[in-house]
Amino acid sequence: MLNEEEPDYYEVLGVEPKADVKLIRAAYYRLAQTFHPDKNSSINSDQFQRISKAYTALSDPSLRAAYDSRRFLKITADSFLDKISLSEFEERELRLFYYSCRCGGLFQLGLIDDSDLQSSVVVNCDSCSIQILVEP
Repeated sequence: MLNEEEPDYYEVLGVEPKADVKLIRAAYYRLAQTFHPDKNSSINSDQFQRISKAYTALSDPSLRAAYDSRRFLKITADSFLDKISLSEFEERELRLFYYSCRCGGLFQLGLIDDSDLQSSVVVNCDSCSIQILVEP
């Protein structure tokens, strides 16, 4: 999930999330002309660094996919039934964790090792359409 310090990179560049790489590149170059410290000495370099980080994250397909996943979780996290810590799950089998849903079904989470849950993950109920956000 996006941390509190990570800005919305689409807003930083002034583009829509569906923007293609050409549009992202054009927005970056337009902003770089204005905010680059070599072009404008009165501008704080922090703004240019934010623009550069946004461009780096959105111009590389794999980085953009990872960012979009974190962004989606941040935007939708409040719509989940609950945010549940892994410690609230019951381990019934080796590395297989269960949590009861209000419908009577189960949320199931299988982990290979402790490193599998380094960030939040969405888990679906096996009997209804409810989803929860499982946090490490």
